[in-house]
Amino acid sequence: MIDQSKQTPKIFIGTLEHGESEFEECLESIQKQQRINFEHKIIRNLPEHKAHKFLFDSWEKVRQSYDAFVKIDADNILIDSKGIFNMYQLMKEKMGSGIQVRCIDYFSKQLVPGPTMFSTQVEFKRAKRKLFPDHVDSNHSRMLKNEEVLAIEPIGFHAKYPNPRQSFFYGFHRELKGQRDLINNLYRNWIDERDEARRWAVIGALDASKFIIMKWAFDSRFVFYRYSKLRKETFTDQVIVHEFEKIYGFVS
Repeated sequence: MIDQSKQTPKIFIGTLEHGESEFEECLESIQKQQRINFEHKIIRNLPEHKAHKFLFDSWEKVRQSYDAFVKIDADNILIDSKGIFNMYQLMKEKMGSGIQVRCIDYFSKQLVPGPTMFSTQVEFKRAKRKLFPDHVDSNHSRMLKNEEVLAIEPIGFHAKYPNPRQSFFYGFHRELKGQRDLINNLYRNWIDERDEARRWAVIGALDASKFIIMKWAFDSRFVFYRYSKLRKETFTDQVIVHEFEKIYGFVS
């Protein structure tokens, strides 16, 4: 491990990309980061669980040459040019082994988990569940999030300009993970604004409700298959509202 007392931390940044509309702006926001030295590892167009494994394996090979590792998704756009440095500093000050900072989510208009940083003490195991390929970090002493990191939140935007496929994946994923509060807020916002992105996210959640029984066998390729299939069908807003209220109940 390198000396953490030096002024400029050396950070390994990992990003997984699979057609997110924000990818180029994500890259630009990372390139603008100040007060850190970094290498940016980008993994593109792999199934989600394979992409995560490849990223974590890549980190394991170089971890002794860096101060920390941060995972920033391709649909995250950092607002502050010192965002990553602020994460690192707060993690050091509070003697954390990791830190997760939230972003403003387009779909729900609420704060959702965003960039996550890990110290070199954290270890990564093989994912047992494809639905949660990033829930593999272990050997933590203290993971900082929520109230402990409010001073540096929000760190950015999540899915600021989502395309239809990306939106469908969002809704499908949220339903399989049982994130009903996010889905309800998504639905309220779609009812208010009737935008295409949230419409496809609601369709994704509705479609995923048919496959809850097989959620532990989740594969991102199956979600993209379902999206391709449903793109050929026609859904009126009236049908979507009826189906949503039948499954989730009325949302005021």
